[in-house]
Amino acid sequence: MILDCHTHRVHAEDAIINIRVTAGMQQAQAQLIAHGRLYSAGVHPWDTDKPDCELLESLAVDDRVVAIGETGLDALHADTLAEQERLFRHHIALAERVDKPLIIHCVRAIDRLLHVWRDTAPHRVPVVFHAMRRGARIARMLLDAGFYLSYGARFDAEALRLTPDERLLIETDDADVSIYQVLNAVAAARGTSPERLAYLISVNSARLFKTPSNL
Repeated sequence: MILDCHTHRVHAEDAIINIRVTAGMQQAQAQLIAHGRLYSAGVHPWDTDKPDCELLESLAVDDRVVAIGETGLDALHADTLAEQERLFRHHIALAERVDKPLIIHCVRAIDRLLHVWRDTAPHRVPVVFHAMRRGARIARMLLDAGFYLSYGARFDAEALRLTPDERLLIETDDADVSIYQVLNAVAAARGTSPERLAYLISVNSARLFKTPSNL
């Protein structure tokens, strides 16, 4: 069962732990072996000055890495948007090659991100828009593009309620909350029980992420 689809807590249970790949972090390989958990791996848009695409490629083929990212565009770092886009395209191609879902980070760059996504079509891998905090209009745009939406401790209730059951995920990201606090808040906002929501999330996660049999 995977409830938390994106967290930075290295000891999290029932979670996909993000490895933020940067130059000189060879310990990422040892981290995988040491903890034996599930991971995503990607070059964050904030780290365009220190990417290590060779390390990313080696992590991407590890069975315990079940998703690629987080990757995407962040206009708060507008001076690096061109390089962010280049790396985003690299992650898309990598995810397609290793057949693993893509986890996306996007801040104030929805139109450009969707342009890149359409420009690189067709796609065979699913994509998760993580830390979904935007309103209903943006939610509809992302859903129309085929994205899964992952909600954390902060969310827009209208956007959350219009997200179909089969496209819904939850996460803690870097917030100081447990995934069960997020689960309870999301369940309350959708008018359902935490138990039913936990089952729904586990079904969605099983469909998205391939869990290695040796864990």
